[in-house]
Amino acid sequence: MRFKAVTQAAPPPASPLLLFDELPRMTGAVPELWRQQGDILREYGRAFVDVPDVAIELPTGTGKTIVGLLIADWRRRRGEQVVYACPTRLLAYQVSPVARREGIPSVTLVRGWRSWPPLDRSQYESGDAVAIATYNTVFNSSPKIGSPGTLLFDDAHSGEQYVAESWSVEVDRFEHPATWTVLIEALRPALDGMFLQRILDDIGDANLRSDVRLVVPSRRQGMVEKIDTALASLPANSDQSFRRSTVPGGLLGSEADPGASRDRH
Repeated sequence: MRFKAVTQAAPPPASPLLLFDELPRMTGAVPELWRQQGDILREYGRAFVDVPDVAIELPTGTGKTIVGLLIADWRRRRGEQVVYACPTRLLAYQVSPVARREGIPSVTLVRGWRSWPPLDRSQYESGDAVAIATYNTVFNSSPKIGSPGTLLFDDAHSGEQYVAESWSVEVDRFEHPATWTVLIEALRPALDGMFLQRILDDIGDANLRSDVRLVVPSRRQGMVEKIDTALASLPANSDQSFRRSTVPGGLLGSEADPGASRDRH
């Protein structure tokens, strides 16, 4: 039996900027970098390689995807698992052909993790390819993407919505009426009388649906326990019950670490 010898991977170039000239780019790839792309990659390689959190700002249409992919592949070549995260599946599917065109090994890991092709997942986990994924793939209570060495967020300003949704509980009065009633009773001491009455008499008031009150349960005697009891009554198989399991630390916080609860009318 003959075995194929394992060859040692070539060391990565000194910076992401130098990587551009080494990529096996395909027909249609960008012929050269623009000045602002080169300046950012040069500055990143000079001063920010070891900085844990870095924000790169470029106007739309000025090549930020290429910059992000070059940094992603350069760090992958340094031995890291790397994820390039996009806000939506559509954007992830748009980035994937760009990576392929530029000669950057990549796999697209979107939707449920059970649908990921085993070979693609293996290539990411072994560091042979950059994973192009979505924010939802990263921000959930049990991410199957593991603990990558580098996470790059395309349009990072869009991330707030995805983070908030994964760690927020909403109780719809029509979907979970019993839980909603108990929750309102628990919150009653913190709500002014007129606002509370508008909630109870809700008859489709559009203004009410956009009206918000912030409640700090830990500042009210017994409110944390009552809210916890109400939320515990959510059906075990509901999305909200699943989210509830991700936020017990915030809900059950101390006076020094107050939590907040929001209800949906």
